[in-house]
Amino acid sequence: MSGKSWLPGKREDQLSMAKVWFTVLAETNPAPGGGDQTNAFAWGVPETLVMELNTQISACAELLAKLADPETSTKVSRSKCKTAFTQLKKKMRALRKYFYLDAFPEAELVRLGQLPYNTSGGASIADPTDHVEFEFIIDPIGRKIIVRFRILGSKRWGKGRYHSVEIRYWILPLDESAPVDADAPGWQSDTDTASPWETTCKGEDAGKRIWVAMRWKNASTGESNQQGGRGPWSEIKGVVIP
Repeated sequence: MSGKSWLPGKREDQLSMAKVWFTVLAETNPAPGGGDQTNAFAWGVPETLVMELNTQISACAELLAKLADPETSTKVSRSKCKTAFTQLKKKMRALRKYFYLDAFPEAELVRLGQLPYNTSGGASIADPTDHVEFEFIIDPIGRKIIVRFRILGSKRWGKGRYHSVEIRYWILPLDESAPVDADAPGWQSDTDTASPWETTCKGEDAGKRIWVAMRWKNASTGESNQQGGRGPWSEIKGVVIP
């Protein structure tokens, strides 16, 4: 695995990493209020994504075994295996963005084969000073809101020199005023390490407006936050959900 890559290149190694992820995230421990809870639940990782990962692991393992047998290694099985591993990487990428949220313990990143905040991707260690510039792309059929982002003033879309972008979003009826404070209660939070960020809205949200604000986040401890300095919030912008 290269110094900046979070995923091994070989399929066997990708499968091994995925199995470790599932084992760690599905592991149960005593819950604060009694009973047990999975690590995924405790760390803010959607348990449905963890189960989907496990399903994809089984599919990849079965197809990889077929390729190892000359009698079952056919053009069809090779094509199916390629598709299965593409889906596996998508599942892992969807999970990985939760590894760098505040609820996720930094020490666990090593168990998952990921770099800790202070070395991930070689990002700058200073608190970000740039604003985020972003624009909406609407998929009316699937009610998918796609937001591509970049450093304000840059010509290239993406996170640039920063580790990730922190997203706040809020779905409100059209007759309600726009939020004015991205730090106020009521927002939903997310993070992404690659542009664009996407979210799929529910059918009941059609005709409402989704408001979005973004700011840069660094991988290493900055002056303002132990898990990576945050930059200033962007302009709060909204778009109507189709």
